[in-house]
Amino acid sequence: MTLPRWMKPRFFRLWHNPAVSLVVITLAIYSITAGVSLVRQSLAPHFVFLADAFLHSQLELASIPDPPYDLTFFNEHWYVSFPPLPALLLMPIVAIRGLSTSDIAFSVIAGGLCVGAMALALARLNRAIGGFHADGSITWLALLLGFGTPLWYCAALGSVWFTAHVIAAGCLCLYVREVLGDNRPFLAGVWLGLGFLARAPVLLAFPLSLAVRRDRNRSLRDTARFALSLAMGVAPMVLAQAAYNYGRFGSLLEFGYRWMNSPDTLLQRQATWGQFNARFLPENLYTLL
Repeated sequence: MTLPRWMKPRFFRLWHNPAVSLVVITLAIYSITAGVSLVRQSLAPHFVFLADAFLHSQLELASIPDPPYDLTFFNEHWYVSFPPLPALLLMPIVAIRGLSTSDIAFSVIAGGLCVGAMALALARLNRAIGGFHADGSITWLALLLGFGTPLWYCAALGSVWFTAHVIAAGCLCLYVREVLGDNRPFLAGVWLGLGFLARAPVLLAFPLSLAVRRDRNRSLRDTARFALSLAMGVAPMVLAQAAYNYGRFGSLLEFGYRWMNSPDTLLQRQATWGQFNARFLPENLYTLL
């Protein structure tokens, strides 16, 4: 097929954009890694079932995945405890394909877009400090995210935990892109809030926006105004999550993790020491590092 003459310059400019080419390369490798699983569901496709519940205008699951591992059983209903952004993004696909939707394919696509978002963030950093001087550095650093971190594993495997990480990482990349660019606090807060709706600890990235402010006038009043605008960007998503929690469990702060259908050993430890305890720190550091 021969492209019309008017399309050629635009097409080649688009292809030679590092972000676009990185998305294509990453999608290809992630897809090969997933293999035949690309058309299947993971062992925990909970977000597909949650999207189906939303399409039925309900918070509890209309259909239950088998096995119901890491689902929350409360008041005779099953819920997905994790924040709902991946399910919200899956809703149009589930509306067309139903419960057979592959969360692995969705996760692979999200992972490829995440690497592209990182390239856009690095391009902003390049313009801000002039430290790379070439697209090559941007390409290699973005590939480092795509293939030198657990993003590759998470995207190719799918499932409720890893898909949430991939979506959260993409939102963080777009948050960093805004911060390294115009750093408009409200818009930065929106990206941060969306990341929160995938993985709640994303909110801990908020100091970056405050630290990268470029204006010289950093009076207490201006800093407070900037922080307030950032908080206003985050607030709709935080309030939406609080309302979501209340609608499911009758509490603004209750995510439902303590009622999860998890192995007995984990439930016993949680009953004894709770979800947050210093004795878990060595294991968490081992897993992290």
